[in-house]
Amino acid sequence: MRTVDTSSGQDRAKMALLLDCYGKILTEKQYAAMDLYFQDDLTLSEISEQTGITRQGVWDNIKRGEKLLLNLEKNLNMVGKLSDINDKISFAYSSLTEIKDYAQRKFLPAEIIKDLEKILADFDSILND
Repeated sequence: MRTVDTSSGQDRAKMALLLDCYGKILTEKQYAAMDLYFQDDLTLSEISEQTGITRQGVWDNIKRGEKLLLNLEKNLNMVGKLSDINDKISFAYSSLTEIKDYAQRKFLPAEIIKDLEKILADFDSILND
């Protein structure tokens, strides 16, 4: 299984997402080290100072946690599924916006426009949550 190239912003962001999704499965030390490293962008030395764990211990916790998170995602694909769902919701939101604009331009009944606005508000709250 490949490890994450932490110099890549995209890989760091992916690991942060995996940490959000599966982080509760990690040990407290693994979670703390990974959270500080991937979410707060601290160095290994800074994490070592904050946690009282050696720099090597911090590195080991991050690597073990990384391996576990990548394995979970490989087997469960929750982050991938959530990303697909978000893409579909975004597409539906965009399409509904166009439909509502069309309905307003064509002076369709106010009830239809009101229903579309309610659906869009629901989608908006999902996308911004």
